[in-house]
Amino acid sequence: KTWLEFFTRIKTHNRYFPDTAYTIEGYTKREDRLAIILKQPKIDIVRSATIEEVKDDLEKQGFIFKSIYEVLDEENGTVLRDFHAENAVIDKYGDVVYIDPLIQFKENSKLPPSLSGYINIKD
Repeated sequence: KTWLEFFTRIKTHNRYFPDTAYTIEGYTKREDRLAIILKQPKIDIVRSATIEEVKDDLEKQGFIFKSIYEVLDEENGTVLRDFHAENAVIDKYGDVVYIDPLIQFKENSKLPPSLSGYINIKD
């Protein structure tokens, strides 16, 4: 994968799931390669979300839910995957929160048109 793909996925996650938006804290060297240090807000997790809760929540947001391994944003050509028990949880407010879904782009993807916005970089 390229850095452009990495940052595109981060930006898209932040757009879809602002409650768990990534912030870039810095960078480091790992195994002689550049690595980005990311942070997400602390979430007070009550329990894992059920498949039905994930389905209902994502459909309310306009996604097409086929399974926890295939959720579609047809309008923008995006596929979200991997909404398993550790990635989709219920917080203390009863909301479904998404921590680290896999984001993929179809050939016709419209997202994101640029990398401006949606990525916060710590000062």
